[in-house]
Amino acid sequence: GKYDGDRIFAYSTLTFMFSVLFAPITEEIIYRLWAYGKNLQLQFSFFVTFILYLLSYIIQDFVFDYNSLIPKYFPSNSININNILTVVVKNCVLIIIGLIIYKVIKSTKFKIPTFFTPLTQSQYTFYFIILSFAFLHLYQTKLVTTQILDYIFYFVGSYIITRHARDYGIFYAILIHIANNAISVFAGAVEARTVSKNAITNESLIQYLLIATIFVVIYLAMFLKAKPRTISPA
Repeated sequence: GKYDGDRIFAYSTLTFMFSVLFAPITEEIIYRLWAYGKNLQLQFSFFVTFILYLLSYIIQDFVFDYNSLIPKYFPSNSININNILTVVVKNCVLIIIGLIIYKVIKSTKFKIPTFFTPLTQSQYTFYFIILSFAFLHLYQTKLVTTQILDYIFYFVGSYIITRHARDYGIFYAILIHIANNAISVFAGAVEARTVSKNAITNESLIQYLLIATIFVVIYLAMFLKAKPRTISPA
């Protein structure tokens, strides 16, 4: 049968690169750098950004959907691309805010609060990041018993990425996040192909497979040489 237009747009080259590169890099900077970075001033700056990130989701869900503020440059059946533009704008703004705060902290020699270092090393912080990251990615998903495996996948993926950030550093969290997203999008493209051959061309499917394979190989090559961080909490 005819495949839904939204899903076709979801596997365009543009959205593929967004999911595989932009989202993992910006999400790790916003979401885990504050806890598992190496520069205390930069970490605290992005701790503020992290709080703003969480507040943005609360506001969007319960107060005001700021997606409506972003002009819809694409037709209604390409809603995924419109949503991508919203995420790009939000993540870029948050990262800029974090860098501005960092600049202010450095120039004013602001003293980082004493509670912050213990907070970043706490096991509770580790578990909070795992759970909240998974929930934020599922907040628009209706709870359906047939999708239990999908939910488990999100939590397991969040755990693995967070362990990489804590035990090896943000760089390795970004690498495995990219590899994970590349595999996920390729799997989704395969699923789309089984529903409708017109949804994904053979060339695009091969392209997604090659990109996923390249990023997985890069991750494995880098990770096999990685050494655990000695400052990681027990």
